[in-house]
Amino acid sequence: MQLHTQTPRYEVRDDEVRLAPSSLRVTSPQRTLLDVAVAGMSSEHITIGVRQALSRGWIDTSRLLAEAQRRGKRIASIFEDALAEAQVLDVPPT
Repeated sequence: MQLHTQTPRYEVRDDEVRLAPSSLRVTSPQRTLLDVAVAGMSSEHITIGVRQALSRGWIDTSRLLAEAQRRGKRIASIFEDALAEAQVLDVPPT
């Protein structure tokens, strides 16, 4: 199966993929959040996802921000705001 999208492709690294119990390869929560942000999901939904992933210990904030910055200013801003709202960063939302 091949999926065609309008969003730019980013290389999926081995550390961004997990083997699910069903033996399917799935992306990490961090990678999934980044991908849906690039695809245009609302910032409110991204914030909810970030809060949930943080509360479960699934993402590393510094790594998330670094990867978001690689995807451009808009994506970086979305994650900076989400982390500020989750009170992880001492930065006021933009």
